[in-house]
Amino acid sequence: MNEQTRDRIRLHWFRKYAVVFAVVLLAAVLQFSHERVQQDDYYHITSSVLIRQTGFYRQLPWAAKTVLTERFADMHFLYHVLLIPFAYENSLVPAKISAVLLAGLLAGFTLWFLRKRGIAYASFWTLLLMFGSSSFMIRSLAVRPITLSIVFYVAAVWFLLERRYVWLAPLSWLFVLTYPGFPVILAVVVVYVIVGIMNPGEKAGPDPRPLLLSLLGTGAGLVVNPYFPNNLRILYIQILQRSFSDIGAGINLEWLPLTSWALFLSTWGVFIFLLAVLFLVLGARRKFSFQTQLLFALTLLFLFTFSRFARGVDQFVPFGVLFAASAFNDLRMDTGKILKWTATAVLAVVLCVNLYSAMRGLRSVDALDNRGSARWLEENSPVGSTVFLFNYGAFPQLFYYNRHNVYTGGLDPIFVKALDPGLFDSLQDALALRTDPYPVIRDRFGASYLHIENLPANRVFYLYCMERPDRFGRVYQDGFSAVFIVR
Repeated sequence: MNEQTRDRIRLHWFRKYAVVFAVVLLAAVLQFSHERVQQDDYYHITSSVLIRQTGFYRQLPWAAKTVLTERFADMHFLYHVLLIPFAYENSLVPAKISAVLLAGLLAGFTLWFLRKRGIAYASFWTLLLMFGSSSFMIRSLAVRPITLSIVFYVAAVWFLLERRYVWLAPLSWLFVLTYPGFPVILAVVVVYVIVGIMNPGEKAGPDPRPLLLSLLGTGAGLVVNPYFPNNLRILYIQILQRSFSDIGAGINLEWLPLTSWALFLSTWGVFIFLLAVLFLVLGARRKFSFQTQLLFALTLLFLFTFSRFARGVDQFVPFGVLFAASAFNDLRMDTGKILKWTATAVLAVVLCVNLYSAMRGLRSVDALDNRGSARWLEENSPVGSTVFLFNYGAFPQLFYYNRHNVYTGGLDPIFVKALDPGLFDSLQDALALRTDPYPVIRDRFGASYLHIENLPANRVFYLYCMERPDRFGRVYQDGFSAVFIVR
């Protein structure tokens, strides 16, 4: 093969996957437009560091007074293993690179899926999926298994549409080890079976095999798991007690519903094209392919979950875009130059506006900086001394920068409740100043230090401590956080 032929091959592959290179480039610009990573990312990076240093740990002593202290289960085990080459204690850059690479993987897999399914304008739809929502863009660049989970979702749809059902078992098993949102794949399979029942003439038909194989893989993932049986208890606490119960354990923004306007604003780019395609579909008065019907049903399902939980954007955006792509493909419209240029121009506007919005959102994470308080505690407190966290959201960052201390609440106060409901009630009363917080912090939690972030919602508690120097002595203060010694 001569050099000219090689150049032609390189040019062919570049043109074929140019959109993937564009996604990686734009994702890198976004990712490195700010210094630090998102709040929960610190926990995932530290988990991978610990696995590399100590192996598969089964206790989380840094989460004091929780069920995780003695009976820990890593619900993102496989992701943390994959993250090991990118996880370091002295630099966040490799972890940021891992998120950019996963964004590229999602773009590449989406492009491949669309082309293999014979859907036209695959590059256009891939760009819309990746950049049609500013909130989706932000979440796709988190050092978390969010982007990888969407690859699993699309893979599940591929195996279903190709009727390669046997692959659903290993896919479901691996997904359970990767992400606690594994019920999503079961939901996708259930919807597939229902749509198949409604289309008895289709090749899919009413076939129970995909559901049985997916359940088999899910069950294997729960049992053939290095953290079995603790993982079952943690799942029960996270999914049933935390996600679907009002326990008053602080606000987890991912599980709060969005207003209709906020929902639209966060995904307006996707909605524009989705509504345009729906308008064309309603006017077509024709039967659409089984693939389109399946993706439409999934879009409706995840639009509902998105309206209930902010994190539902992770499923709504990809399935909404895939449905729009499939439905538009079924229309077989004669797309003239005017329509193509109009759609391209609108997509360019969507991309630019969302890039700017996402960049502003990502830069805001730099304000969340507990490095100073973490450093002070490491240098001035006894090893293993307990730090009471007024905001449990500070744990991931403190966990990354300082494992010299242990922290109350850990990943979520729900794990305090699972250990001791009475202690949890005392915690809630103390945080709200319904009772004297001093004996709760000092005696019940055994804390020697109190950490509080400089946020408007924390001001009342901060002033309460400042007015009682005989109980709480401020020993460190910077622009973002303060540390008090509990006398």
